[in-house]
Amino acid sequence: MKFFIAPFILFFFPVTVALSQDYKVDYNFSDGYSLIYKGTSEKVYGVINEAKKVVVPLEYKAIRSTGEKGIFEIKDKTNSAGLYSAMLQKVLIEPQFYEIENFSEGLAVVKKRKPDYGFLWGAVDMNGKVIIPVEYDYLGPVSEGLINFEKEEKFGFLDKTNKIIIPAMYGGFSAFSDGLAAVKILPAGKYGYIDKNNNLVIAAEYEDANHFYSGYASVAKKKGYNMGGAGKQTVKVPGEYVLINKTGKVIQSKTFERISSRNAGGLFIIELNNKKGVMDSTGQPILPIGYEQVDIDKNGYIIFKLDGKYGMMGSRGASILQPKYDLVSHTNYARYYTKLNGKYEVGDINGNVFIKADSANGVILGKKRIVYHYNDKVKVYDLNGNIQKTFTDLILKNYGHSLTVNEDSIKLNADATVQLINLVTNSKNTLTFGEAGDFNKEGIFVGKKSTLYDFYDHTGKILNTESYYSVVNFSEGIAALQNTSISAPHLADKNFKKIKDLYTYFKGPYSEGIAYATSGQTGIIYYLDKKGNEVFNVKAKEGSKCIAGFIIIKDNSNRYYYVNKNGKPINTKTWEEANQFTEGLALVKENGKWGFIDTLGNKVIDMKFDLASSFSKAAAMVKLNNKFYLINKKGEPVNNSKYDNAGPPGNGTFPVQKDNLVGLIDSKGNVIIDFKYSSILYMSEDRVWAVKDAKWGLLDNKGKALTEFIYQGAYDFDNGFARVVLNDKIGIVNKAGKLILPAEFKSLGSIYKNIVIAIKPAETIVSSLK
Repeated sequence: MKFFIAPFILFFFPVTVALSQDYKVDYNFSDGYSLIYKGTSEKVYGVINEAKKVVVPLEYKAIRSTGEKGIFEIKDKTNSAGLYSAMLQKVLIEPQFYEIENFSEGLAVVKKRKPDYGFLWGAVDMNGKVIIPVEYDYLGPVSEGLINFEKEEKFGFLDKTNKIIIPAMYGGFSAFSDGLAAVKILPAGKYGYIDKNNNLVIAAEYEDANHFYSGYASVAKKKGYNMGGAGKQTVKVPGEYVLINKTGKVIQSKTFERISSRNAGGLFIIELNNKKGVMDSTGQPILPIGYEQVDIDKNGYIIFKLDGKYGMMGSRGASILQPKYDLVSHTNYARYYTKLNGKYEVGDINGNVFIKADSANGVILGKKRIVYHYNDKVKVYDLNGNIQKTFTDLILKNYGHSLTVNEDSIKLNADATVQLINLVTNSKNTLTFGEAGDFNKEGIFVGKKSTLYDFYDHTGKILNTESYYSVVNFSEGIAALQNTSISAPHLADKNFKKIKDLYTYFKGPYSEGIAYATSGQTGIIYYLDKKGNEVFNVKAKEGSKCIAGFIIIKDNSNRYYYVNKNGKPINTKTWEEANQFTEGLALVKENGKWGFIDTLGNKVIDMKFDLASSFSKAAAMVKLNNKFYLINKKGEPVNNSKYDNAGPPGNGTFPVQKDNLVGLIDSKGNVIIDFKYSSILYMSEDRVWAVKDAKWGLLDNKGKALTEFIYQGAYDFDNGFARVVLNDKIGIVNKAGKLILPAEFKSLGSIYKNIVIAIKPAETIVSSLK
């Protein structure tokens, strides 16, 4: 049985070392606010504004926009709804309703459950005041100043002060539009139209009636329905709709299954027997019924589909384009574009062609400009097809691009991009994909295009000749590859030559000549040599990579023990927890206490500490009796100094806290950085990151500040450079503290020969057209 290679993992470094924000952005509202949340199984939600300030606290089960800027429906743990003002940062209505609908003309309808069953309805204003008491059986949204209401199964209309304008006397209704509302007259059960004085201005003689729009409404002499039942074929009985004006005059005596609202040019789309056509407001046919699809644009031009192809005609029926295109756009400033065989062409209603067929991804028609956008570039033309600007070196999505209102700029919806950036020369190599792994020790990384993977060197040169379904990057000159989803995975050398098929689930990496693999199901873990041969196997849950000649094994009882490179245990002892050997000693835990063993498994320092670090330059930090202090390799205190808290050490430096302030000491206990910060990291490459006023800044090895304290987070120095976080994006500073790579990336990898792999997030790019 063959097992697949372990899934490829994209690197995505944490946003910050000590980021104060503890939420994730869920959704961007259209009014400058964003929905945020924290938690996993039971999420709580809040809202931030454009300045990323939390303006609705993270404590609600659900939050929804109400259609009014800055006013949100909030739901508590009991699922009760209230209102919150993000601008005022206060609750307008405590959660108490079943539901709050969107605002309409300054009021929002609210619902409360009745004690037995059903709901009571009312309405509140934008200050949270109850304007319409919660006592109605139904309320519709406000339309033209009036609100539908239901009492005792009859319907009428209120104004926005709760005054009854039209009493509850009808069996059904629609909202007012064009000054009229459709109502069902009892007991006849037919629809007619009333005005706001409750005068019946169009007789009640229809089985169905729609809203008036621009002076016209479609009404049904007979309403359509479906016949049939269990085990019987459903038969559709079509409706019989006609068009009327506001006097009730029938425009066209012929009936249709459907008539649309009035479109530009006074046109209506009509439908009969699943075919469509167009008539005008006098009932005259402009496009006879018989088309698969019909659309009318804002200028009254008709786009139709016949036999799978699109054409265009004018509002009076004049032919503009014969039905031969895969796509015909709406007109904009008398111009349109067509698509045929994957190529776009721009013309006008007079038959002029301004831009000949080109295989772009899409076209934007503006008032002053025409834009063709591709995967990697954008061409901007004037209305006559003369090229104005070209933007290149892009990775664009196929959608979401637009001209600004004055068309002085263009907004481009850029996809995530991978760039190789030389931090010394500032040169950039943008690659044609948006996902990548980090450099390995030899400067090789993996990039993903669509669903396949390729290998690249640090210059961006592709190394393989065929792409792979699944990969594990090279380690010690060996990679794991899988050509397709059904082919056998295998090990390969640096020339991608097969070494051996894999019959285990390869995880890697190779370290000191061996690599970790699992069976996937049998509970056996394996270690393979560079020829793919099994060195040893053991029944266990997990195994570590080989470091300093030793491997840590986690057995099926969740206990840990050490083996050498041949799989032989160093002794019979197991531990609650275990760490890798550093400086000849390993930190282990037993009975809730920490101590140290040597490479033979012998206890060197007693298991007595509540916490402990690994050794760094012959010293380790331990906690005992609620105090932290340094010990040497004999377990003896280095000096008499004790501390209230301590952080992870590195390079022989130890972050420690005393009297609520932190500083840095060396392995002898000498103070390197004074105690005057709220947080600090160990020293890397003679540089130290520290926190003041909740922001990170850079210090030299003497404690001198090299930057202002402005960063949200920071990382160790790596070959002379360090990543920093600013405004939730990552950049790079040098050892002088200069920001040499702007904080505009979602991910930055390690640095190889002054080159870093940078991933820019998908974003909107605004480029000037002046």
